[in-house]
Amino acid sequence: MLAVALVAPLAYVGYLLFYTHYVDPHVFQVIRSDGLGYYSYLPAYLLEKDPTFHRFVAEHLHGVPSAISMRLDRSTGNYLNQYPLGEAIMLLPFFLSGHVAAVLLGRPADGFSGVEQAAVGLGGVTYMVLGLLVLSISLRRYFSSWVTAATLLTMVFGTNLFHYGTADSMTSHSFSFCLVAILIELTHRWYPRPVVPLSLGLGVVMALIVLVRQANVVYLLLVPLFALDSRSALAERLAWLRQHGASLLPVAVAFLVSLTPQLWAWHLATGHWLVYSYPYHFNFLSPELGGALFGFFPHGAYPWSPALLLATAGFIPLWRQARPLFLPVVVISCLVLYTIASWQFWFYGGGYGHRGFVDSYPLLAFGLASLYAVLRPWWSRVLVGAMAFTMCVLVTVQMLHWWKMFISFEGASLQAYIAVLTRPIW
Repeated sequence: MLAVALVAPLAYVGYLLFYTHYVDPHVFQVIRSDGLGYYSYLPAYLLEKDPTFHRFVAEHLHGVPSAISMRLDRSTGNYLNQYPLGEAIMLLPFFLSGHVAAVLLGRPADGFSGVEQAAVGLGGVTYMVLGLLVLSISLRRYFSSWVTAATLLTMVFGTNLFHYGTADSMTSHSFSFCLVAILIELTHRWYPRPVVPLSLGLGVVMALIVLVRQANVVYLLLVPLFALDSRSALAERLAWLRQHGASLLPVAVAFLVSLTPQLWAWHLATGHWLVYSYPYHFNFLSPELGGALFGFFPHGAYPWSPALLLATAGFIPLWRQARPLFLPVVVISCLVLYTIASWQFWFYGGGYGHRGFVDSYPLLAFGLASLYAVLRPWWSRVLVGAMAFTMCVLVTVQMLHWWKMFISFEGASLQAYIAVLTRPIW
């Protein structure tokens, strides 16, 4: 809790700092790039009353739907938004509060006034903080308060999580981070006590994970793989299913019902209930594993989020420290890596570091905590602690340089990566 209490105010200050110091405050665009696509459902559906997106494209995209990858379907004459609507659902309370504030302040309440953008941008910050809070609860099931605090601080400042929870809070990643953290905690609570409220909550969270990013369906494997660490555990799971199999029904019902808004949106746009909305493809036979992990330009995971090296090393002690999560963490991490590396744009376009891995940070946190937990000799704690602190400083400095646009949106060569450190931060 101490780490979350420290990170929370820093996150809100960081959000304010980025939009007042590092970008032109007169060009206040919290809702931009991918975030515009995720957000577009709210003004189109609720303010413009036009789920076909024709008015949205004309008024906000100036008639150029490719600006956020909307595709006109010739069979229906409606626009298909490539981005799913899960983030819009999660942003609804922030959207409504911003809209009401805009009306009361006499601002143009079209969904894009300054106060409305500020409100929904704070939504991403809030979900990152909420995810950290829930993750701290799950980590404390296995680790001490000090290990938990060190893990959370390292994951926030030794990776690009802070950036995607503040400066780019409208991308989907802080929302997915929060949902995966909630899924971990709900899974721990559901198996010992599969009551209806928990079952319904589990189904809704599983659906939201898919609704925010369809590729994140792999994270749902956490539920069936949880605590399967031996043959006896498998036998116990089968016995549990015989005794509590009916508990799966409310999970399935909540999951399917929660998916219906997306199915309706696809059907309205194309006439089909199931749609692959992205115009890109996967190359599963030639994944860019090296680039996705070690690339400087385009950006990979480890150079721009070096604390992930420590988290990966923690997979070894994870078996002893948090055994119920060993199989889910390893299997899902491998599938996430393979899926990302197989994507046509495996580097995920522009951003600070590789944003595709942010969604998996709640799982990787257990690897990092396991590493910290087995550090017994004082010298090992000093050594690893110094490494973690250096990584956090490096990421923070590089992030601030990225905020000042000294680093390309897609990364930097090794030489530029090192050279930019000599520039002043402010």
